[in-house]
Amino acid sequence: MKRIEVTIPKKNEQDVLEVLEDRDHTATVIEAEKDGEDIVRCEFVQDSAEVDEVIQDLKDIKEIDSGDLTVELIEQKAYVEKGKRRKGGSSSISANEMYSKAFDFSSFDVKSWSLIGLASAIAVMGLAAENLIVVIGAMVIAPMLGPFMSSSFGLVIGDRKIIRQSMVYGAGSILMAVIFSAIISLPFNIETNSLISLIADPGFTTVPLSLFVGSASAVAFSTEARETLAGVAVAIALVPPSAVAGIAISALNFDLMFHVSLVILSNVMALILAGSVTFKLLGVSPATYYRKKVSKDKMRKAVAVSGISLVLIGGIVGFLSYQDLQESRQVETVQKNLDERFGQRLLSSDVEGNSDSLEVTSVVVESSVNSTELEESLESNTGVEVDLNFYTVS
Repeated sequence: MKRIEVTIPKKNEQDVLEVLEDRDHTATVIEAEKDGEDIVRCEFVQDSAEVDEVIQDLKDIKEIDSGDLTVELIEQKAYVEKGKRRKGGSSSISANEMYSKAFDFSSFDVKSWSLIGLASAIAVMGLAAENLIVVIGAMVIAPMLGPFMSSSFGLVIGDRKIIRQSMVYGAGSILMAVIFSAIISLPFNIETNSLISLIADPGFTTVPLSLFVGSASAVAFSTEARETLAGVAVAIALVPPSAVAGIAISALNFDLMFHVSLVILSNVMALILAGSVTFKLLGVSPATYYRKKVSKDKMRKAVAVSGISLVLIGGIVGFLSYQDLQESRQVETVQKNLDERFGQRLLSSDVEGNSDSLEVTSVVVESSVNSTELEESLESNTGVEVDLNFYTVS
């Protein structure tokens, strides 16, 4: 339920009351004065699902001049009338409220920018210590998800200002997080660890996961609670990849930078695409003919760009995953061959390299095996060039 407060000039009081009577509403009228003019505030209760219809009816009153009508929506959990069934609250919000929320989320103030910087610093410390709990904490406090949801909403309703402002602030938030993370990382000389590799490694689930999160974010956006977005932000994880990108820049690790850039780009593209489609499915639509034209044009372009980007990213991710699988199989083949040949005499073995060549270092108890012959055997079994460093101990 919503409590709606309508502020109008005193002369238009009867026009508003007639609209409310037509909708079977009983309003409380309070007279006041503003800037030397007599005004009235009409208060009434309305089901959340019908809020947009009531507001549109009020906007259609021709006797009210532009700028003289103000509508304020206030959440009301329940409305009880004697002899009638109790009316409960609804978690969904109206299109007008979503528009207001989108406008709020489309930009940042000084505190929001400060939170992004602090979240980046916390994420860098968590990554350096391989502490996942600290990294999750950084995800929750950074308000980076809002602008991307606002841009999705702006695309659906055809609002150029929200689209432009949201994209600028969204891109700016990621850029700031990367730069701040790079600066924080410089004194610590952070090396790539298992947590950093996990976050920066795009896999087959990267794109579909981002799409699901984008859809979940849009559904959360259409509900009462602003805090829900923070919870969804944990899943999309825009902060950790940005922090990893900053670490990669400070360490001049371009391979790591390339991989984590794919993660960030796929998250953003999928977030906008899935968010826009979900808003459409939720029934959000432009209010005017002009905005319908803008929405149609912008949506077509956004879907095309996002779709093509995700296909390209998916192809690159698929290729990288295939390479990783090949390397894993080659390493497994080498280890298996060495175990079969030497058994318990194999003291240690270390395999490094890529899909084109491998460097194998093995230490065994005294053996008469020809190292050249062994190297050729490993090359035959793996299908790649093998550089064998073979050591024996007595």
